[in-house]
Amino acid sequence: MDARIIAYPAPISRLPSELLLSIFSYFVGQDHYEPVQAVRHVPHSVSWVRFTHVCRRWRHVMLASPSLWRNIILPMPPKWADAMLARSKLLPVNIYCSVFGNGAARSEEWLLPFNTLEKVKILDLSRFKGSPADLAPLLSTPAPLLEIVEIEMLPQLSPAQLFADHAPRLRELTIRDAPTFLWTSSFVRNLVHLDVNDIKNSPPSLPDFVAGLQQLSQIETLVLKGCLHSFSVLPSSAAPQVVQLPSLLKLEISGEVSQCVGFLRHLKTLDVELGVTSITEGGISDFDEIYPFLVPKCGYKQQPYRFVGFRSMDSENLTLTAGHANSGRTNRTFAFEWKDPEDTVVDLMCTLCDEIGVRHLSSLSIELDEPLLKDATWLMPTEWLGTFGRATELESLVATGNVGTSLCLVLAASKADETWRRSGAAGGTIAWPRLRDVMLYDVYLPSSFKSGDEDAAITAGMRVGEVLLRELQRRHECGAALEKLHLVSCSATPSWLRNVKRVVSNVVAEYDDEGRIASE
Repeated sequence: MDARIIAYPAPISRLPSELLLSIFSYFVGQDHYEPVQAVRHVPHSVSWVRFTHVCRRWRHVMLASPSLWRNIILPMPPKWADAMLARSKLLPVNIYCSVFGNGAARSEEWLLPFNTLEKVKILDLSRFKGSPADLAPLLSTPAPLLEIVEIEMLPQLSPAQLFADHAPRLRELTIRDAPTFLWTSSFVRNLVHLDVNDIKNSPPSLPDFVAGLQQLSQIETLVLKGCLHSFSVLPSSAAPQVVQLPSLLKLEISGEVSQCVGFLRHLKTLDVELGVTSITEGGISDFDEIYPFLVPKCGYKQQPYRFVGFRSMDSENLTLTAGHANSGRTNRTFAFEWKDPEDTVVDLMCTLCDEIGVRHLSSLSIELDEPLLKDATWLMPTEWLGTFGRATELESLVATGNVGTSLCLVLAASKADETWRRSGAAGGTIAWPRLRDVMLYDVYLPSSFKSGDEDAAITAGMRVGEVLLRELQRRHECGAALEKLHLVSCSATPSWLRNVKRVVSNVVAEYDDEGRIASE
């Protein structure tokens, strides 16, 4: 609470006007995010209006403060909407659509009590549950002050009809369901954020789509999902019309592989934060044409990759996130989805490793689903080394489930005679000499290794925790001890942790559902 409130000796109703206004503004702001059911006959979106009933002075302060009346949350009865518009005076207003209440809150007149956007700065109708056609009259009016728009479903309007083609200040536009192609509107050239999902009707021709992209001269964030149909017909040998988006910082697209490839071939600058979701009804070979847009060798300014993460959602989905050496955040995210049961997540992951190269990796994260890995990840330490052993600059490693179990076997592996071997082979060099930070999720330390692979046979019957401790001890003996080991849901016991702390300076274990940290 503000120190002035505590120190002020007078009753709260006699606080200075500016302090009262500060308090009122706080509650009005809170009301927007967490509407409170108000007393009878007062809409929940303006429940804070009850402050005007406390005393005459409070009522005077509130009615004389236009800033308190500028956030209008629908549904709202027309008389309240008119009152808020009047009391906001010359200030622009923000219109939001909340969840529906009971009774009169569902009535038609409460839903859209406005017929003009003349004073509107922010228009958020993402929760609007009425018919899109009901929005047409409102969205056809000029919007000289409009800056941000988010709409779930846009009514059938031509580019000339939307905002009467007059929204000179519009900067952010999000449309979750776009019935037609509207990017030729005059306001599009001023947009800095455009998010469009699913153009339902006949998609625009490729020339029209490219012409629309050319209008986005100020765009910084561009999100296009389910609306790239025009680019799937582009022959691989055809020379695309290149689009230059000089201000673009973030690009996110999704669609069939051919659509994504066709779209990316039309952009001149791809050295941006990029997210691509590629889908195919076939196998992983269908993604061949999209790999060049992922790897640094395409000519991106920031190279090579320093951190990479693999994450699988199910048996036909793998997401790769990657970041460059000079970037403080992930700037490449590619999600691959396919239907061919012959291709496994591990197959695609190994292919991607060959494409991106792993020599310069400083951080690696692998999160793969348990059902996918059944036998493979219990028995493939040699394969893991063959794929990631070249990452000699690796400093941090994150692994989950059976992947983490397998990597416990190779933490102290070494290379001798151009062959990777386990457990510090004589005359060898530690595979990851710079590795200092390891995090394991859901690795069941009490379980035992199985025989079947020649590299794992020596540990058959040994508990995973015993093998992990042994490998950490060998790294310590070779002068490559870890600085931190973080275990999440790995069932670590206090006695085992004490032994690990003798060879790892910092050990953290979150070993129960409450996230309790083991201190030993």
